[in-house]
Amino acid sequence: MEKGNRTTCGVVHVHPGEFHQFNTYGDNLRNELVFLIVIFTVFLFGLIVGIYFDDPIVNFDNEINTQEESAIPSLSEYEIFSQSQTKLLAVDQEGNGVITNLTVRAVPGEGRVLVDVESLLFWIDTQQSIQTSRKVAEDYLGEIEKNLDLTYTIDIPNASIVGGPSAGASFAIATIAALKNESLREDTVITGTIEEDGSIGAVGGVLEKGMAAKEAGYTNILVPEGQSKYKEYGKEEECEKYGSLRICNIEYKPIEIDVEKEIEIDVTEVSNINEAVEYFLM
Repeated sequence: MEKGNRTTCGVVHVHPGEFHQFNTYGDNLRNELVFLIVIFTVFLFGLIVGIYFDDPIVNFDNEINTQEESAIPSLSEYEIFSQSQTKLLAVDQEGNGVITNLTVRAVPGEGRVLVDVESLLFWIDTQQSIQTSRKVAEDYLGEIEKNLDLTYTIDIPNASIVGGPSAGASFAIATIAALKNESLREDTVITGTIEEDGSIGAVGGVLEKGMAAKEAGYTNILVPEGQSKYKEYGKEEECEKYGSLRICNIEYKPIEIDVEKEIEIDVTEVSNINEAVEYFLM
């Protein structure tokens, strides 16, 4: 014991028959060590269990995904119920008429529409045309098998082409032929949009598409009603010279284009899918 600072350390009272020891610091330290050991043991056990069971769970998920993906075969693996082939008229990025191959297959499935296409611009419009074509084909035939998928393969042999709604009539005719399991004429092609009521609407680039059809050896092209002849505006310029000045008068005058005369093959106007099918089914 020190004067001025009263400090008590390790006080022990002993009585006969009993023993009391007060060592608070030692007890707390021992309790904390036990607690830390328990926590570390639980953490180590959880880590081991997690590592052990992690791989089987991932593998199981991968196995499910693999099975689901393998359940959807590629187009080449489908069992073909029926199919049809025709040509699509289009224009490329430079405005030239081009011809591409279209194959429509009806295969066992769930009533889906599947498309295989590359290098095509305005894809959304083309997709909408295909959906509309399926409905038009259903209406034309009255009823179709609900357990059939329709696959559309567009084979583009060269540069990107401008798609869009102008191939709608071709999609509809090829769909009808595939579902009827009938062949299409090989000397006729068509350009035109398709509406849900089966009507065929106007398109652009008729002359360019017609020239491409002729170069490919076709003898007849079907076009929307009113488009076998159309008008373009040509520029006419008349100039006169007054001294050092040259004054010109420029006018734009309509020029009628007769597609049939320009491309020298038959051009037939059609207004709806019923009329068009008559020229295609053999």
